[in-house]
Amino acid sequence: MTLGRIVVSVLCIFGLGLGECFAFELKSKGEIVWVADGDSFRFRPDNALMWVKLKSFAKTRDGKTTHSLRVDDRFHLKDMSFLVRVGNVGTAESGTTQGRLAEQFARSVLEGAEGTLYCWDIGYYGRPICSFWTDNWEYGQALIEKGYSDYETRYGEHPRFHKKYLKASGRR
Repeated sequence: MTLGRIVVSVLCIFGLGLGECFAFELKSKGEIVWVADGDSFRFRPDNALMWVKLKSFAKTRDGKTTHSLRVDDRFHLKDMSFLVRVGNVGTAESGTTQGRLAEQFARSVLEGAEGTLYCWDIGYYGRPICSFWTDNWEYGQALIEKGYSDYETRYGEHPRFHKKYLKASGRR
């Protein structure tokens, strides 16, 4: 756990004024069962407990927002999969040329891929914010290196791969 996550966790434990305390880290192996676009996909973990915990975090976050996070749409009980938003990247929308290229890239490397998913937050639209990697590569880093996305830090640095993402973006 990074120092920032530890500080947030301690502040949450002692109730020191943080409105939303969602400092968590969950990791599981599994497979990608569907690609939505360049930075979103559906993941089925090998560990059902991850699915249960993430859905619980999303329900808790949903209860603290003014808009619906559509949690039941994001988490499918039938196949124990959930919709993921890749953290710290932002590909163009699918309706644009760049967005279609990012989506094609995502489909070529992600569909049916098995690997590890690491999640640390629930996003504005109710999707877990996560990173995905295999033994050979990490997806967000690949998006940045290939020019499909910038390294997005407006909501904070990547909790695990900050230095790799900086290097991939040429910012060191």
